Amino acid sequence: MATINVSYLIAAGGGAGGGGNTVEGSGGGGAGGLLIGNDTIILGSSGLSVVVGSEGIGSTSTGSSGNNSSFNGHSSIGGGGGAGNYGYAGLGGGSGGGGSRANSGGTGTTGQGNNGGKGNTAGVRGAGGGGGAGGVGNNAASGGGGSGGVGVSSSISGSIVTYCSGGNGGIYGTTSNGVNATLYGGGGGGSTTNGTSSTGGNGYQGIVILSYSSSGITDGTGGTISHSGGNTIHIFTSNGTFIPPTSTFINKGNLLAFFS
Repeated sequence: MATINVSYLIAAGGGAGGGGNTVEGSGGGGAGGLLIGNDTIILGSSGLSVVVGSEGIGSTSTGSSGNNSSFNGHSSIGGGGGAGNYGYAGLGGGSGGGGSRANSGGTGTTGQGNNGGKGNTAGVRGAGGGGGAGGVGNNAASGGGGSGGVGVSSSISGSIVTYCSGGNGGIYGTTSNGVNATLYGGGGGGSTTNGTSSTGGNGYQGIVILSYSSSGITDGTGGTISHSGGNTIHIFTSNGTFIPPTSTFINKGNLLAFFS
C-alpha cells in the first residue's frame, strides 16, 4: 500500500485582547496553538477533514478565546483571551492571555505555545502580553504594558512567514481600543482611563497548511493549491477536506506506469 509523507502546519484561532473601563490596562490575547510536524498518508485514501478555528472577538471585558484547528487527529488549541481590566487573570489556551492588575497570565499548552504575562499596579498599571508560539508573553513594567510573546517562522507555504505571536497588553492613562491581530496571533489589550471604555482587539483566525513532494505524484485536492521548491502545497483558511493523491507515476520513455 503506497503512502506519502505530508508535512503540516496547524495554527488555531488567536485569542482576543481584553477591554474595560477601570483604572488599569487589559491583557493581550494569547496566540493560537501551533503544531508543525509530519504524517504518513495512504495514497487514494478517503478525504480527511480539515478544521480551521475562528478567532476570539474582543469585548469590554475579558476577551474570548480562539477556536481549535485540526487535521487527521492533530489538534491545536485556540489562544486564551486577555484579561479584562478588573483585576483578572488571563485565560489559558494554545498560548495564554495576559493578566491585568497583579494577576497572572493564562497557561499555554505544552508543545503548542507559552504562558501569558502578568499585570502590575505600578506606574501606568499595565497588563501582561499574550503568550506566543515561540515565547512567553512579557510581564507589564511600570512604564507600559507587556509585549506579546514572539511567534515561530516557517517556510512551509513557500515563503517565510511568522505565525502565532501574542498580543500586547494595554495601560491606564489613555483610552484606545486594542489592536486587531495579524497573521494568526492574539489581539491587543485595550487601554483606558477611569470611566471610559475600551474594547480588546480581535484575534486572528487559524490556518492549516499541508505540503508534500511533487516528484512522481499527482496532486491531491482541497484548499488553495500551489507549488514551490518541488512541493505541492494545500492552504486551508476555512474548513474543508483534503483528498490525498490517488497514485504515483513513473514515466520511462513511452512507458507510463501508475501505482495506486
